[in-house]
Amino acid sequence: MKNLTGIVGFILLSITLSSQVVPQQKNVKYGILIGASYNDFIEGNLTNTQSLGKPYGINIGILSNINISPQFNILPQANIHFRNNNIVYTDVNGNRLAELGVNNVAIEVPLHFSYHPLSNKKIDPGIFVGPRYRYNITDAEDQIVSFDKSQFSIDVGFSFDLKFSEFTMRPSISYSRGVSNILSTVGNTSSDFDLKMHSYGITIQFFG
Repeated sequence: MKNLTGIVGFILLSITLSSQVVPQQKNVKYGILIGASYNDFIEGNLTNTQSLGKPYGINIGILSNINISPQFNILPQANIHFRNNNIVYTDVNGNRLAELGVNNVAIEVPLHFSYHPLSNKKIDPGIFVGPRYRYNITDAEDQIVSFDKSQFSIDVGFSFDLKFSEFTMRPSISYSRGVSNILSTVGNTSSDFDLKMHSYGITIQFFG
């Protein structure tokens, strides 16, 4: 929880400082986001890799849009993500051995760097990339499989701005590639297994 508090504090401090540096311009905008995700659990060990489940999720959160230039901006975000995970274990022949339902709730903190070249147009396509920190807040006591509290991934995606008089709507499509083992090292049967979560997401952001 200390890690989560520190990251949220860093985001709020960054937003405050950016607002004070250029108060005469609206270089910092605030907004909300809502989205859905299609996730893939990829298990790997020393000999093979396989998909163990493809759960869906929904998320809602807040964001700020910090303009570095008319084309470049930084988007610190914080959202809560709900997933109903279904992990399926199979043998080498593909026969199902066990199916484990794991409810997962996480606080996610993406930090995206985006480029939108047509800043003077009402429809402005762009791309973005950046890290994502995930803090698992699920109570592990009633779960068969326990996830690590801290998880990391890298996001890339495509978005476009739809500009209205009072606000901007930014739909986006993203791919998030897990780079850390999401299994908790406490109580797991083997340290050779490595479980990563890769995600495809659709998000709509509103800011102004």
